Amino acid sequence: MNWLKNTGTASNYGPWLDANAAQAWSIRNNQGLMWNIWGTHTPESTRNAFKTTCGVAMVNGIYYIVND
Repeated sequence: MNWLKNTGTASNYGPWLDANAAQAWSIRNNQGLMWNIWGTHTPESTRNAFKTTCGVAMVNGIYYIVND
């Protein structure tokens, strides 16, 4: 995300990243976990950290761009 800020391209890519973060958040399960298949609701049984890091990274990245 530093690259977006340092190159001044956050306004170009920000809306796309925001849409991805919103999609990842929309498929979270009841525990708030988001897996890596953003077109499908996250199963309640998902416990694999690798599968759940993409959505968290995306949501955190958008927060960083907007609030820094």
